[in-house]
Amino acid sequence: MDPQKTDHTSGKGWALAGFLTGVTVSILANIARMYVPPEHAPANWRPHPGAVATAAWWPIALLI
Repeated sequence: MDPQKTDHTSGKGWALAGFLTGVTVSILANIARMYVPPEHAPANWRPHPGAVATAAWWPIALLI
């Protein structure tokens, strides 16, 4: 290894990738959970759009 060369590799890229992955997974998991029907729900049950939007909002609100 050449002692004159400096390794400019840092963990910042990995930290940012992990952070963005965590935020994305959290939002998607909250949205996916809204599509799990409640017990005794009718066959044509669908989640309320406001509930889905609210589920996505909470992880975003924590970032803000």
